[in-house]
Amino acid sequence: MKKLVLILIALVFILTGCQKQPEDELQNNTKGNDSENTTNHVDPNPSINIHGLEELEKMREMAESKDEEALNLYLRSVNGGGAHNREDLIAFLDLIDSLPILKLIDGEINRICHEEGERPTTGEYYNEVIISTRTANEEYTMIVFSLMIDDIPAEIERRKTTEELAESILKTPLQTKDGRIKVYSEARKEHPSGIGDFITWILDLDGIYTGVIYYTKHTDEVRANEVFQNVVIQSISDY
Repeated sequence: MKKLVLILIALVFILTGCQKQPEDELQNNTKGNDSENTTNHVDPNPSINIHGLEELEKMREMAESKDEEALNLYLRSVNGGGAHNREDLIAFLDLIDSLPILKLIDGEINRICHEEGERPTTGEYYNEVIISTRTANEEYTMIVFSLMIDDIPAEIERRKTTEELAESILKTPLQTKDGRIKVYSEARKEHPSGIGDFITWILDLDGIYTGVIYYTKHTDEVRANEVFQNVVIQSISDY
């Protein structure tokens, strides 16, 4: 139970409605008590949630389709309830295409989600994109772009009292040579299975407040200074 609590703490900064269907491992380790979850159930805000690049390409096709009947059928099939018309698809595609995507592992993107609204518990406005990637050997990353945060240094200062920054093993922020990435914190928690770690980073990525969770079975081989000096930043279309 202690390990689960620690993982929950590490994930506090990305708990959004997009994560009603998170990576299987994260879901298994953050469910909590089922009776509590049903008692306190709050419907999530509408989102657009797709599974992989094939679905993204299908969305591109449908956004340009002249067949209105086929488009309407497709809109009803999009997960999350946030795709009401062609304009919603185009706005989602433009947003995803604009993001700087970190290629941290050689795997397949298996989830892309955007959600915007007010958090049911606090009423706080949020606007976030989550992109998840999984490898053949079941390692994965979850990258969370918090688009609602304009002042990253102020947000970091505000979070200094929270567990996620207090437990950071970075004494000072790391910055890449080109200045596109600044790593503010790194925290590590053992996976409940005893195999591998959850590594959590908080970044300024091209001016976007970004959280990264990386589950790896090769913990000793992952060092922030090496990972981010060599990481590839690309657009979703480069995958």
